[in-house]
Amino acid sequence: VANGHVVRYPAEAGLRQRPVLLHNVPGPAGRRFQEVSSRGGSYFQEVYRGRGLAVGDLDNDGSADLVISHLNEPVVLLRNVLPGTPKPHWLGVELVGRSHRDVVGTKLVLEVGQRRLTRFAKSGGSYLSSNDPRLRFGLGTQSAVGRLTVVWPGGQTQHWDGLAVDRYWQLSEGETAPRPARGGP
Repeated sequence: VANGHVVRYPAEAGLRQRPVLLHNVPGPAGRRFQEVSSRGGSYFQEVYRGRGLAVGDLDNDGSADLVISHLNEPVVLLRNVLPGTPKPHWLGVELVGRSHRDVVGTKLVLEVGQRRLTRFAKSGGSYLSSNDPRLRFGLGTQSAVGRLTVVWPGGQTQHWDGLAVDRYWQLSEGETAPRPARGGP
């Protein structure tokens, strides 16, 4: 969360706020957010007038990096560097639509072992910001995936089987062959 106060209310509130880093963790009653700002580095220990936050994989390593804009302060780039090994596996998808060029509303379902992971292509986000349109699936220790089903906004359903992990694939509506995405590892 990278938003400083925009209105001085209560009156004693300053316009600067400490950014908050949250981790989505499983729990007995379902998933919940846990604050992990203290583990996020020095940026999360200061206060800023944060305004916009864009999320994307800037170095194509499968991890979400952050670009944060501030009011009258420099933009900040926070690279997500995972310590230790082994690094969790992932699968990335760049969609190219024909029925709807922006692919908003496309549904992806990835079969990984006994699990089914779902993602939706969407737009929007933080103030005056745009996120990476590519979709990522975190796979943990799973080094292989089963079927990826894509339901395009126009209603067409396509399937891709056994895509290699730890890379981005470009999937085009109406085409059967996946292509390595540009700029991917």
